[in-house]
Amino acid sequence: MRGEGTNLARELTSPLATSRSAVAMLLAEDLGKLNDGQREYLEHVLQLDDFMIGLITSWSDIERLSNGQVMLNIEPCNIGSAAAALLPVTLSGQWPMVLADPLRLRQILMNCLNCLKNPAVRARITGDVCVLTLEDRTMRSHDDRADMILALQGEATAAFLGLRIARLLAEAHGGSLQLDPHAANGTKLRLRLPLAKQMSLLGDAAE
Repeated sequence: MRGEGTNLARELTSPLATSRSAVAMLLAEDLGKLNDGQREYLEHVLQLDDFMIGLITSWSDIERLSNGQVMLNIEPCNIGSAAAALLPVTLSGQWPMVLADPLRLRQILMNCLNCLKNPAVRARITGDVCVLTLEDRTMRSHDDRADMILALQGEATAAFLGLRIARLLAEAHGGSLQLDPHAANGTKLRLRLPLAKQMSLLGDAAE
């Protein structure tokens, strides 16, 4: 039933959020001093709570995206500035303007970059499309690459859920997100988004 997964996500995250608040209170020593062993254990519990909340929220996002329930506020966005907000890069030259929801564009880029250890970013224009390449030349295991491919194909796997959400968001914008199968050892993601007619301003870009 439409929306059932979202309701289930709320039911699951509510007790987890309560648990997280209780653990955070203990870690703040509101109820008394902690020894090192107790603190380490509670920090581990807090990490597990955060992981589960993030996992459940991601599955809920996937359902909403798959059902076309996500509203987008489309406007011209400088793809270089969007990348520069997430990476320590230098601003110079001109980068393309794309048609995107600024918040969702940030989510797409963040989800992609979270899968890369030492990313490099570049863009090119092909017709009315901006092609953003996010590349990481760090050695990647065969299993990792296989899990990334499965996530981008929409398989029901918990690995690289962020990439699956990024692909669905890119498609909601009329674009796409693909993994380059020919990238030797490393990882190369190609994000395609509609090009805006408005040009970027000189100096408002990432290098």
